[in-house]
Amino acid sequence: FMNNSKDYSTNQNSTKKNDVSPLKDKLLKYKNALSLLNLGVCQKNQEHIAESLNILSSMENPANESEENEVRKIFDLILKNELYNLAFVPEIIKKIAGQGNVVAQCRLAWLYMEGFGVEENFQEAFEWYKKAASQGFASGQCNLARMYENGIGIPKNYEQAVKWYKKAAEQGFSAAQKSLERLASV
Repeated sequence: FMNNSKDYSTNQNSTKKNDVSPLKDKLLKYKNALSLLNLGVCQKNQEHIAESLNILSSMENPANESEENEVRKIFDLILKNELYNLAFVPEIIKKIAGQGNVVAQCRLAWLYMEGFGVEENFQEAFEWYKKAASQGFASGQCNLARMYENGIGIPKNYEQAVKWYKKAAEQGFSAAQKSLERLASV
């Protein structure tokens, strides 16, 4: 009779169940916040909605495209379900934007542009788009350029509009590329 039992506790090839890289861990936290927000929307549970946004506000800014996409999904869900009408949502978005989150900065600027959940304020929108644009966020750059081009809340400034459209276009942002083509034909 042979003893075929192995001691797996010393097997160096085994992987720990909880061994998650910091990047994957952060991405999972974004996904967790999105899932909790979805649950809150489905159940009309404001506590879950607030908790999901608080998870987002406690995290570092997105460091790559995957993380940025997860944050976008969160804000898209907020907009789609008009959660900005809940009094606490714009305040939490403002907190997240104040921490430098470029997606939150652009979404907050949009809320100010449209007057959704906050009082319409083009100057505030301009400031938040400018913050996102200054961090190299193409959507913020393109929206800032639109404000300069159209004189929304600020005097028209085509030089600044072209400057910011170019920065966004260099990142492959198609709306900025089309705007540059349109301005060139004028």
